[in-house]
Order: sequence, then structure tokens, then C-alpha cells
Amino acid sequence: MCASPTTGLQGDGGGHRPAHQANLGWWNTALNVLFCLSIVAMALSGVVMWWKRRPAGRLGAPLYPKNYRAPAAIIVIALAISVIFPLTGLAIVAFAIVDFLMPRRFKEAGFQPAGA
Repeated sequence: MCASPTTGLQGDGGGHRPAHQANLGWWNTALNVLFCLSIVAMALSGVVMWWKRRPAGRLGAPLYPKNYRAPAAIIVIALAISVIFPLTGLAIVAFAIVDFLMPRRFKEAGFQPAGA
């Protein structure tokens, strides 16, 4: 194997790039762009579908039952994941703080927004 004089990449001497290095030229770039655009399109279409189907004037998310307590197994799993993946643990803590600071009347079942 010798380096290509034009690209400096290792290859078969004929200017071909080896596939095991994932250097497939413009095909690789085109497929990666297509994949990224499809992920963005799925995220945007999800928001549009939710917006069209949500109840008028409400978020549409289910409310907590009154006096809800998280099961011990869920807490143990969340703690284990937080130890193994610290950034995930940071996100869990952030959401727990937001949930704790949110007024109970917004979270409990039976909440009716003003004007509903």
C-alpha cells in the first residue's frame, strides 16, 4: 500500500480510498446530511402533530395523580444511572428541581386552568 500523491491517503495506489476508514467521498457526506435532515424532520413533525392534536388552551400532558410518590425502584434506577452517567444524573437533578419548584396545583389531577 502506498500513499496517494494527490490526497496523501493510504490506498491501493490508484487513488481509491479504503472503505474501512469510512472515507467514501461525497457519498458519505450526502448520506450523513440526509440522515441528519431526516432526524430534524422527525423532530419538527412531532411538534407539529402534537400542536394539532393537543386540547385547546392546554398542554395536553397527563397530570399527576393526587399525592403521587415515585416508586422506590424508579428512584434506585435513577440513582444508578446518575452514578454511571453523570451528565444524565445532572439532567435528572435539574428536572427534579423544576418539578419540585412547580406549584402543586399545576401538576395534580383535577387542575382546571382559568377560563376552561
